Amino acid sequence: LTMNKMVIQEDPKIYAAGETQYTMLRYGAMAAKWHEPPRDALDTMVLSQADLPSLDKVEQLDFMPFDPVVERTEGTVKEDNKSYRTTKGAPRVILKMIKDQKLVKQAEEDERELGERGIRCLAVAKSKSVDGDDWELLGLLTFLDPPRFDTKETIRRAGEYGVEVKMITGDHLLIAMETCRALDLGDRVPGKEQVV
Repeated sequence: LTMNKMVIQEDPKIYAAGETQYTMLRYGAMAAKWHEPPRDALDTMVLSQADLPSLDKVEQLDFMPFDPVVERTEGTVKEDNKSYRTTKGAPRVILKMIKDQKLVKQAEEDERELGERGIRCLAVAKSKSVDGDDWELLGLLTFLDPPRFDTKETIRRAGEYGVEVKMITGDHLLIAMETCRALDLGDRVPGKEQVV
């Protein structure tokens, strides 16, 4: 249904003083194998936008790849004689690692508002050390996975032939609802009454 090519938006949600979209992309890249080809669509998006030459003096000490259980990646790095960890992943996963509940509630509300506009989020966090659970939420990188140019017409034509099109997705419910709206798939979305 979509281009399967995620496009970074210029409106990140930033929660840590001094951070910017530029720095969050750098930390996101540190939570990937930035010297190797990207492993998935999110790594492709982050690594294509991050300032990779600025990471030449950063040493990756350890790396935890994405898997469906943890739903995030993590890199342990050494930069300017300081070692720390960075992570990127689904907001609901990263927010469980953050102790500041007021900030967590704000980020959840921001994710909800963005989702209502069809914008997806990637949470980025950084630790102060290489062990312990001292994670700081830096912010939410925002991105879109735009519909393919021919999807809406294909769905319309399928309907003319009596084919009922259903969408199955792992996206957040609000993203699914917005995608259905944009593609004229109707409003029968299981679970939508929980967010409306």
